[in-house]
Amino acid sequence: MDLIAVHYLQPACSTASYGQVCLPPYQEESRRARAPAPSTTEPQDSWRCVTQADTEPPQFLFCPVRIPGPQLDTTKSYSPLELFQLFFSESVVKTVCDNTNKNREWRKAQGKKTNWFPVSVQEMYRYLSLVVYMGLLRANNMATYWSRHRLYKLAFTESVMPRRRLEAITWTLHMSDPVEDAHNDRKRGSHGYDRLFQL
Repeated sequence: MDLIAVHYLQPACSTASYGQVCLPPYQEESRRARAPAPSTTEPQDSWRCVTQADTEPPQFLFCPVRIPGPQLDTTKSYSPLELFQLFFSESVVKTVCDNTNKNREWRKAQGKKTNWFPVSVQEMYRYLSLVVYMGLLRANNMATYWSRHRLYKLAFTESVMPRRRLEAITWTLHMSDPVEDAHNDRKRGSHGYDRLFQL
């Protein structure tokens, strides 16, 4: 074992006080030689030695307005859609629909032509149900979910939405307003540019 390794294995600051940093002995002596006179006041936010015990910060009291836990009526039965709407309310989905339809109009103005008709809130919920379903049931490719082969045929996907419509919504889906996106892009490189605006 070399000399440096021996120095590192030796305790460097068994008597270190608050605010001191643990160093190997040969570095500690060098630091003492060039260090100014110690200050009488100790900094509040500084590194402490590893031999000193941690101080636990005070715990803030958590006082929720409502009773903690699921806010559901246990005497009522809920459909999967009603439970899903606890996380994706109709107002949120309507905003996504509006921005998606605006994005289609913007693309149309750019000369991009696709078979499209405005997406509704109910159709967007069906689209999201397929997204969740495909996340749970993995397939080799998108076409497999609409396969007509007797071994791979999935009745659910075909009953919810045609594949071409799902692909059209996927290509056009937009979370934020395209007009506001363009306004934000003009601020690129400045202080007012928001990189997470589209999210």
